[in-house]
This record gives sequence, C-alpha cells and structure tokens, in this order.
Amino acid sequence: KEQPLLALNQFLQGFAGRTLFAVESEGRREVLGDLLARISLQPKEFPSLDAFMVSQDRHGLLVAPLERGFLWQEAGQDPLALITETELLGGKVRSKRAREKSKNLSSDAVIRNLGELTQGQPVVHLDHGVGRYLGLETIDAGGLPTEFLTLEYAGGDKLFVPVTSLHLISRYTGSDNPP
Repeated sequence: KEQPLLALNQFLQGFAGRTLFAVESEGRREVLGDLLARISLQPKEFPSLDAFMVSQDRHGLLVAPLERGFLWQEAGQDPLALITETELLGGKVRSKRAREKSKNLSSDAVIRNLGELTQGQPVVHLDHGVGRYLGLETIDAGGLPTEFLTLEYAGGDKLFVPVTSLHLISRYTGSDNPP
C-alpha cells in the first residue's frame, strides 16, 4: 500500500492541476480517505463530477464505478486528473455481494458475444436483475461515441450497459416468461 502512495505523492507534487479520486462505494471512500491521509491529503467529498468541476477545491473524492481515469485540459482551465481506486491500488475492487453473485452464475448462462443476443430476449444483469435486451445504441460518452446494450425493465425503465461490460449480462434461465 505504501508504494502507490509514494508514486501518487510524487505525481501530485509535479502536477499543477486539480485531482479527483473515484472509488466504487461509500465504504471504499472511507478506506481511500484513510490511505490518502497518510500523505497528508484530505480531499473534499463531492456528489458528482459536475459539483467538483464548479468548485475551487484542488482535490476531491467521488463515489463512481469507474475503472479508468483520465487527464483532461480545456483551454484556459487548469488540467484535471481523475484517478480511480483501481489505478491507484491495482486490481478491481468487488463487493462481497458481487463476488457471491458471480460464483453462482452458470457457465451455460454467460453471454460471450453480442451475436448470442436477440432483440426482446430476457437477460439478467448481475446487479440489476431481469430485463429485456432491446438492442445496441451508440451514445456520446464524454465526447466519445460508445456502444451500449439497452435493457428495458418492468415499468419501462431502461439501463444502458457499455459493451465492455458484457460480462455482467447472462441468459435468463427461469421457466416463466418475465414481463
């Protein structure tokens, strides 16, 4: 744990911009906050990226399920470094619940490629449950066109899942035909 903190401290000393740290959960926010305190860094907690952007704080902490950060600079503004917990500490942090769910997935139910999906097919999202696959949609995500699977749930709610997160989707294997 000390090596990443030393590298982070070195980066921050040479970085003239603002830094936002992203963690997967509120519990992980506390853990990272304690680690950052070891290098005398106490970032302010923010509810969203927008809230951090309009603030004047140099360092912030955000709960957001991101795996990769970025460096960003707009003309006339200080650069921004978004650093994820995964990048800082290595390895994907997964909750106990997510680990248990993935252990219970049948290998037959796992969807390995998009060709295995048909529109209207019921599928199961690891965290959000049973929905219907509506197809692919390209959405502008931070200036980059990104493909998302569109899932629809009872009541018409929609979930957009990045194609890179296909591993979270499996076949519905129940005997009933879900609504």
